[in-house]
Amino acid sequence: MDEPDLRRTRLRLICTGFLVTLASLAASMGATHLSFELLGAARYSVSMVSAAIIPLVIAPVAYSWVAILTMQLERKTRSMERLSRTDPLTSLPNRRAFIDNSERWLQQGPLAIAMIDLDHFKQINDRLGHAGGDQALIHAASLLRDTAPEGALIARLGGEEFGLICPLDGTPADLAHEVWLLKLDMMRHRLNSVPLIMQGQALHISASFGFAIMMPGDSLDSLLKRADGAMYQAKQAGRNCVRIAA
Repeated sequence: MDEPDLRRTRLRLICTGFLVTLASLAASMGATHLSFELLGAARYSVSMVSAAIIPLVIAPVAYSWVAILTMQLERKTRSMERLSRTDPLTSLPNRRAFIDNSERWLQQGPLAIAMIDLDHFKQINDRLGHAGGDQALIHAASLLRDTAPEGALIARLGGEEFGLICPLDGTPADLAHEVWLLKLDMMRHRLNSVPLIMQGQALHISASFGFAIMMPGDSLDSLLKRADGAMYQAKQAGRNCVRIAA
């Protein structure tokens, strides 16, 4: 939960607590007054004061506990939601977050999508073991996140596959292809040029990039398929390169 959400929640709880206290006070005094009207009992004023003081003391204390429990529950709910959208190994957004953001951004305008697959990852696992493979994924995720264009989202989609989405800024399609080719090639070069040092060895990781810009008639599904197809073209071209979907 971010700070504005916390402030709004606190304000709602304070207002609700104030209303609950007033309602408790009115109910207590009303019940006391009615009982004395029916029973005609003495010491009316003392009892009315007691009827006012008791709810003023008890209601805020009781509601404070309710407010604390409510805040804790809301924090845990938000934390669980965040975890359900985060890859536990790399701390990147996961496939669910990638698709959700793609669908939301698509409603606001056209998108650019890149599919990124680490090259020869099975060999890395065979050479360094699964723990080494995990370190390679963490290393690659960090480099991809740090070199991603401003406004883009990098996610781990599963295994050694990553995805990038970014809203387009209105650049004409031909120019956008050239601009994005340069941006993605910078990411590819950075990934391949910064080695992971493990067991006294320098491991250079490369990846194949497939990129697609939204065209008229594209849906999210067709855009993803075009980017995925371009990524496989990069694999067939020898890996460690960028290919743009037609």
